[in-house]
Amino acid sequence: MCHTIYGERDYKQFGYLKVLPATCTDDDLKDAGKKARATRIVVIRATENEDERKKAEEKAKDAWEYKEKPAFAKAAPWGCRWFQKWKEQVEKAVSLGQRLKVVFFPGEVGQGIVGWDELKDVDLWDGKGCGGSQKCEIAYLDKKRKEMLDKGEDGKPWEYDCIDVTHFLKEEFKVGTHVDAFDGKVWWKGTLQAVPRTIPKDPKDPYNLWIVRSQTGDIFSTDCVRHADLISLMVAEVGQDVFTDLVKKGLSEVQEQSEQQGFKVEKP
Repeated sequence: MCHTIYGERDYKQFGYLKVLPATCTDDDLKDAGKKARATRIVVIRATENEDERKKAEEKAKDAWEYKEKPAFAKAAPWGCRWFQKWKEQVEKAVSLGQRLKVVFFPGEVGQGIVGWDELKDVDLWDGKGCGGSQKCEIAYLDKKRKEMLDKGEDGKPWEYDCIDVTHFLKEEFKVGTHVDAFDGKVWWKGTLQAVPRTIPKDPKDPYNLWIVRSQTGDIFSTDCVRHADLISLMVAEVGQDVFTDLVKKGLSEVQEQSEQQGFKVEKP
């Protein structure tokens, strides 16, 4: 599905060359390199000289061309396996009679929607309405609905509600909720003191930010909050033994896949 949903774009558009800021440390560079190996992305520091930059660009182009596996050449480095899994889950939801919901960026409900046949020819990452991969998801929902209508069937199962992300977040995060919040530099554990008042046209509007009291007692505003202690909640939900087995299984699969691709993974 890679070429179907993302089309064929050049190596720069797909991010095969990742340039880290000059201020990044050696550890930052090393960590980014580890994450990039699985996607064949080439990572360099912005301060590299012209020769090193050219070498990195050539390596990025080679990775993008992927001559060893032509079927996957010039495709998004993160692949499309996620899309297949997403389709399976959405089709299951539809079969159970669930009402689908599409969440948009603040103040941009209904914007950025692209037709299925247009995906390959437009800028999916223009920042309008939703993310690039989400545009692919919405296009698929519209495609399925049209297919049913063309057959003379009711397309309602594939209809969806459009929701501003602020509405979703206000249901998830209420005053007094324990959260992790980003102050622009680091994440803090804290408690919500106030939530956005309205659906914002500008997500950075100070009246539409989350007000958080950190664990140290400091109060700050932010547009980035998430549920606190997610791992603890997962452990409580599935149990310590099950959670541990899932982690071990995941690590084994990562090691096996990495070794098949010629990478060595050290066991923790």
